[in-house]
Amino acid sequence: MYNYFSHFLIGFDPDEDDSVNNLASENVTKVIAGEKNVSRKTETEGMPSQKPINQYKCFLGLFRPHNKLSILKREGRAIATKQIGFSSTIANEKGLQVHDNEIVHFDTVLHNDGNGFNKESGIFTCPLSGTYFFTLSVMTSHGYHTAVHLLVNGQIKGNSYANGADSWDQGSISNIFRCEAGQNVWISVYGGTYIHGDYYTSFSGFLLWGDATGSS
Repeated sequence: MYNYFSHFLIGFDPDEDDSVNNLASENVTKVIAGEKNVSRKTETEGMPSQKPINQYKCFLGLFRPHNKLSILKREGRAIATKQIGFSSTIANEKGLQVHDNEIVHFDTVLHNDGNGFNKESGIFTCPLSGTYFFTLSVMTSHGYHTAVHLLVNGQIKGNSYANGADSWDQGSISNIFRCEAGQNVWISVYGGTYIHGDYYTSFSGFLLWGDATGSS
């Protein structure tokens, strides 16, 4: 059987020029449909013809990280892609004693591309308008319960609940929604008094795609 995984890894060259990225969104439909090869389309007159591009290179190019703001064409609309993402956790083994309406503070920041997450406040501020993915996992110990909201500028986007009546318990939530630049995202308690740490409670998020600015 053909080893597609090896082909996927060996065939991708991270130093290849950005033409792969430019072609990714244009050819993603062909990739999903399972075609083995997609043809490169020349964008300027007189450009020499190119060999077919491997479908996995094309697919990877769509999700390849970008250190600089770049533009992709997606369904006729300009999209800006930029590295924005964070991951935080409560590392303290003693956890947190909490109260209703309190913002949960995460004592350890594992990742913070774009510097949107503020460890001191526990709030993530969106650096760029666009569609984001957020995920939360919260644990409580035996004899406690914990209920939290995922909020954007005070508006509830999701809830998570952990009931430790009989044993340790962990609740989680994942959600995708649009945020505008400058909007704040945080976790707030609405029930319970204790959140367990030791890396069992975490809050993370990242930009899926953002709006292009100053582009057509």
